[in-house]
Amino acid sequence: MIRNSLNHGGSAARLLGGIAGAAMLAGMAAAPAFGLEIKTSDVHGEGYPTTDAIAYMGDLLSSWTDGRITVNLFPSMQLGGEKEALEQVQLGALEMTRVSVGVVGPIVDDFNVFNLPYVFRNLDQQHAVVDGEIGTALLDMLAPAGLIGLGYM
Repeated sequence: MIRNSLNHGGSAARLLGGIAGAAMLAGMAAAPAFGLEIKTSDVHGEGYPTTDAIAYMGDLLSSWTDGRITVNLFPSMQLGGEKEALEQVQLGALEMTRVSVGVVGPIVDDFNVFNLPYVFRNLDQQHAVVDGEIGTALLDMLAPAGLIGLGYM
């Protein structure tokens, strides 16, 4: 898993990895010859780091695929909050969403550990956990709910 900080100027590949790492995908097939529209939502408005990152990811995907893959972002809770967005991914109405860990806890109880105060001594320890075996194991627990967790942001 790759994490990214928009404040620390990573490469384009790191940024894309960070965006994808924050996304949840369900049932997305390979891009057909005629094209693929990835519908996604975010609770934040345009100009927020997460929505800017998703827009940038869309620009990269479109460029890399000669426009065959596009990303259609619905910012500012246009399609509901994070809980509703996750449900829409599970139902196939959205291909991707970025949510905070709080809405994942009701789906996989083990994610609630991230809501406890002072679980990590510092960011380095947090990154070691989420980028390591524990973080991967937690993401794998999403599969029975029809979700694919790509990473943490």
